Amino acid sequence: MKTLVLICLTNFFLLSSLCDIEQGWKGIRVLNSNRRDVEEKLGKPVSDESGEVRYETPEAHARVLYSIGPCVAADTVRGGYDVKEGTVVQYEVQPKNLTRFDELKWDKSRYESDETSHQVGVFYYFNPQDGILIVAQKITSGSPETIRTMYFQRPKELESKYRCKPTK
Repeated sequence: MKTLVLICLTNFFLLSSLCDIEQGWKGIRVLNSNRRDVEEKLGKPVSDESGEVRYETPEAHARVLYSIGPCVAADTVRGGYDVKEGTVVQYEVQPKNLTRFDELKWDKSRYESDETSHQVGVFYYFNPQDGILIVAQKITSGSPETIRTMYFQRPKELESKYRCKPTK
């Protein structure tokens, strides 16, 4: 029985990592998923300080910001959206192991690339429609790019739909 559970969990982690990144890492969607959804996928947080909640999985470190309530503080990220308390407003993921960029399932046509960064060998890929920024790096000349960090922010359509009016 324990072997079956381990096989199922292993397959869950592998399959969830292979989903199109535009659907969110492990299916976590900004302004859609809530804390319960995240904890079902990532487990209990390892820290929760000032609204920055950190999780550890076998394959990555994740940092999630949750809403503090609908339009509580319109000029902030955590309080500036008309969503329920505990809704994901942004998150970032840092793989623990080198993950080759060409292993990522993504729609490259949706991204703008910036290869003229201030750091040699660091590349930025931004998808404004889905609110995703991927930072990749070439460790050595001629090596494949590896993923350093993935940032998930508000998709363009949802940003305008849920953004609160600034307070004066």
